[in-house]
Amino acid sequence: MIRTLLGIVERFGLAKSGPGARLRPILEASPDKLRWAPPEDEFPNSDVVSWWQPSPDAELYKAWTFQVERSWTYDPDIEDHDLYGVVKSSPSPPVELIDLPMAADPEDVRALLLEQGLPLDRCASKRLVFRDRSGYVVGPLELSLREGRLFLDEREALTPLSRANCEAVLAVWAGHQFLPLEHWLSKAGEVDFSPTTVFLKRVLREIRDMPPTVIDNAKLTERIIGSYTIALEKVSLTPLQTQRLKRLHKLSEQAEVGITLGEEAVFDLLKLPTVSDAISTAKEEAVRSALEERRATLTELDQQRTTLEDEIQTLRTEAARLRDGIVSSREEQSAVLASFDSRVQEKFAQIGKDASSFLADVALIRAAFTTALPPTAPGSSSGISGIPPQSVPLEAARIMSAFREAFDTAGLGCVLPTTLLSSWASGFVPVLFGAMAREALTAAGDALFGKNVHFSALGPTLSSPTDLIRMPTTSAFTVSTIGDLVRESSQSGDLVLLVFENINLSQLDSTLVPLLRSYSAFHGELPTSHSPSTYPMPVGMWPSNLLVGGILTDSPLSLPISRELWTCSTFIDARGKRTCSKGRSAEARTPKGHLRASFEQWIEWLETIEQTGTSDTHVTAAHAARELDSSSLFKRMLRRLAAAIDHTSPAASEATRAGLLTEMTIVPYLLSQGVQLDTFLELAPGDISLEDGFIEMLTGLFQKWGLDVR
Repeated sequence: MIRTLLGIVERFGLAKSGPGARLRPILEASPDKLRWAPPEDEFPNSDVVSWWQPSPDAELYKAWTFQVERSWTYDPDIEDHDLYGVVKSSPSPPVELIDLPMAADPEDVRALLLEQGLPLDRCASKRLVFRDRSGYVVGPLELSLREGRLFLDEREALTPLSRANCEAVLAVWAGHQFLPLEHWLSKAGEVDFSPTTVFLKRVLREIRDMPPTVIDNAKLTERIIGSYTIALEKVSLTPLQTQRLKRLHKLSEQAEVGITLGEEAVFDLLKLPTVSDAISTAKEEAVRSALEERRATLTELDQQRTTLEDEIQTLRTEAARLRDGIVSSREEQSAVLASFDSRVQEKFAQIGKDASSFLADVALIRAAFTTALPPTAPGSSSGISGIPPQSVPLEAARIMSAFREAFDTAGLGCVLPTTLLSSWASGFVPVLFGAMAREALTAAGDALFGKNVHFSALGPTLSSPTDLIRMPTTSAFTVSTIGDLVRESSQSGDLVLLVFENINLSQLDSTLVPLLRSYSAFHGELPTSHSPSTYPMPVGMWPSNLLVGGILTDSPLSLPISRELWTCSTFIDARGKRTCSKGRSAEARTPKGHLRASFEQWIEWLETIEQTGTSDTHVTAAHAARELDSSSLFKRMLRRLAAAIDHTSPAASEATRAGLLTEMTIVPYLLSQGVQLDTFLELAPGDISLEDGFIEMLTGLFQKWGLDVR
């Protein structure tokens, strides 16, 4: 005979090889399953049985009914061995009776379990029945655990309602009561614990099926619910009707805040005669209101039409007046052009008779445009004597981040700050081409030079470096000359930037290249002093804190560009913003004022750049130094440029950084020397990622600027 026991989870096994849990039998079901009695047998060795695969609910609920079988591996001499084990898949939760004296009836039971719940420690089983003060027993139910309490989940199925047969046969353990396996409950009916929307749908269907004499003039909400409850109070009610009646009373009290109906219940509601009549009345009222609104709208539109017709007539009159004015202006223009043509013809006739007078006029105009500004008097404001009041000193540790932030604020991306800063750090002169060139140098001025960025436009009349000294310069806060700027910079400890504009409109080989070559010879070496000094240039002594940049222009007046330019300069593509390495986009930042770095802080930052490495950038620079027929200075600056690019753009991939090095120096140098690029790129030992179409773009520009590019 199969024995069914009621037991409690004693403990859980920690070892992987032993039983998952152990149950202590406390009661045994009688053969007829009508009562519980103490177990007849003992359970050596520890008064427990082995539960090899406990249910996941065993940690929450302690009480279980189960069947046992003898263990074939039992050894009485081993303390941990149990004579009996739980039959696999036999454990199930017993039905536990919980008395709810605070609940007067099943509806109170539903409200209590739904709204307040029960503490978890009050239940030893997951199958529960609940008894109210009236003696009704609701269930069995399984509650859901939320935040340490057990709550009722509303369900559409009706819930059994019963009465108890005998109190004496209940099993009691530690304040918990358990029902016998069979015949303790006698069914008394059912109760409706469904969601409110389902509940109302059922009620509305009952109302719809009632005779019209029961509910004659019931209105929606309170009246319809009240009439239903009054009608039910006149007849003998089943437990289900009683529970529904009390629940309807509650809903009637809540009707002022509205009751949500399910989609299916709406159809039943609309079928009610009272509701149908109310809808018909509402339709008639809506039609009448819509007609009145439409008439009012048509009247308003008619008034607007009249107003617009008046405005159109006014506009037609004004258009006729303007047409007459245009005809008159065209006649005046024709007369002026005819007069201008006659004056031009007269001027050319005079030039043919007296050319020397015309050439004298041209020389006078050129002199007016190229005359140097008068030198400033001692102590007067010029070049860089006035630092903008909002400029803030910049420490070495902040140079790189401040530079990036300035370019982000200007919406210039992440590539331009890397190429500019790396060029100055390695001794190259950055030469920019594109619509964003001046904007990029202005952003650099805000981040590094305290807005001390001075622009000087070059032209074809310059023939030697000494002509540069007299060239005018402009900045955001002053107008000066290059000579004055050199003198002022020599007396300052801050970085200053001089930008030569339109360099390809000048005679580069005889004017600018000698100056740039001397500049790179000094800045291309590692710094030896933290204090600014001067060094010889073709124009005289030049201060070390005065850095240089250049801008190329796309003009049909461009003179042949110098091949030597690319031994001391980098080409920086400023045609548009290039995407950052991590896909960052320019973000609107609040400007923090103009920042200025001293020459000492600049040198300290340069000393933080690691000059050796094994990245693809360093490998590409070393490969170029071996393969290119160039000066030792160019090769040293190339290696320093590779180190600076790695230092200023650590987030970019190695192939991207190697591509920047190649685009800035190697490609311009090879094109200017007439050397094939394909061979160099094929033999490059590292990965090089070039921008799409860059080589073709630069080749076209060099050809346009007079270089014979293969």
